[in-house]
Amino acid sequence: MEEEKITVSVVVPVYQTPLELLRRCLDSLEAQTLEGVEVLLAFDEPADGYRDTVAPYAQRMALRVLELPHGGVSAARNAGIRHAQGEWISFVDADDWIDPEMLARQVQEGESRGADIIMTEHVMEYGASSQPRGYQSQAMLFAGEDKRRFECDVLKPQTGAGFVTAKLLRRALLMEREIFFREELSAAEDAEFDGTCVRCGGETVSLRDVANRSLAAGAQELFASASHGSPVSPPPFMAGAAEVDIDPETGEVRVVDYCAVVDCGTVVNPNLARVQTEGGIAQGIGMALYEDVRMTDRGRMMSNSFMQYKIPTRLDVPSIRVEFEQSYEPTGPFGAKSIGEIVINTPAPAIADAVYNAVGVRVTDLPITPEKVLRGMGRL
Repeated sequence: MEEEKITVSVVVPVYQTPLELLRRCLDSLEAQTLEGVEVLLAFDEPADGYRDTVAPYAQRMALRVLELPHGGVSAARNAGIRHAQGEWISFVDADDWIDPEMLARQVQEGESRGADIIMTEHVMEYGASSQPRGYQSQAMLFAGEDKRRFECDVLKPQTGAGFVTAKLLRRALLMEREIFFREELSAAEDAEFDGTCVRCGGETVSLRDVANRSLAAGAQELFASASHGSPVSPPPFMAGAAEVDIDPETGEVRVVDYCAVVDCGTVVNPNLARVQTEGGIAQGIGMALYEDVRMTDRGRMMSNSFMQYKIPTRLDVPSIRVEFEQSYEPTGPFGAKSIGEIVINTPAPAIADAVYNAVGVRVTDLPITPEKVLRGMGRL
C-alpha cells in the first residue's frame, strides 16, 4: 500500500507547556483541511508528563515525538527540521493555535507562485487583549542569495523579521543551504524565571542585576505600566476623628491627634495607600485651619504668595493614625476603589466638630481661624 505523501511537517517545540494549551494546539493541527500533514512534537524536556495527553492524537493523525536533551527552542526546531519528511515545514509553538485553513492556503500560494517562503498575517494574544501582526513583503526575504543574511532575516528568533510564526518554508531550501537556527543565540522561550533570577543559556541574572543594567551606560530604563478605566465609580468611605487643643485666650486651634479608617476596596499597595491617606489628611488640616484665599473688592488676589497664604508645616501636623477596612469592589482592578479626594475632605468636618465639642462654637466657613473662634466665644 502506497504511503500517504507528506506535504507539510509541522514542528512544535514543547517545554513546560500547560496541558490545556498543548491540547488546543494539537486540536488546531488535527483540524487542518490540508491532507498530508505530519506533526513533530520536539520535547525539550522529558515527555513522560505529556504521554497521556499526546497518545490519543498519535492514533488519529501522523504524529511523532522527539525527546531531546534540554538545549533550548532553537535546538528543538533544528531537530524538527532534520526529522521532517514534508515538502514544506511550518513552526507552531505549543501554546499557539492556527486556523483550520492556514496550511492549505499557504501551500496553495507557495505552489502557484513558485515561492520558497510564505508569510501570512496572524494575531498575538496578550491575556484578554490581542494585536494583529503581519509581514512586509521584501525581496530579501525571498531571494536567499546570501546564507548569513538569509539566516538572520528568516530564522533568527530575536528580531521581528526572524519570527517563524505563520510562515511556511520549503524544506529543500533549508537543507540544500544548510540553514538552521543558531543554537548559540538564546530566545525568549529559553528563559526561566523563578521569582528572583532569570536563567537562560547557562547564565543566571538576578533581578537586582537586571535593574542595575537597565540604568547603566545610558541604557533605557526598565519600566512597566498599566491603566484601568471603569464605566462606574463606586465611592470609597472614610471615617476621621480629630482631637484638638484650643487656647481660650487667643482662640488658636491645634490638632494634637488624628485617626482615620478608610475603605478603598482591596488595598493593593498598603504602603502607598497609607502615604496617600496621610498626605491628604495633612492637606485637609491645612484647608481646615490655615489656607485662606483673600481677594480685594476689585478681584485682585491678596494671598498670592506663601507669605500670606499659610499652609501647615511638619510642626503643625499631629500624629496621624491610619487603618484600612478592606472590602472587595468587583468593578475595580483587583477589587480596589479610588482613594483620592475623600482623604482631604474628611479632616475639615472632623476638626469643626471637635472645636464645637470643646468650646461650643460652630464654625461653618473655612478656615477655622482664631478670630472666628474668639468671635463665637463672645471674646472679640
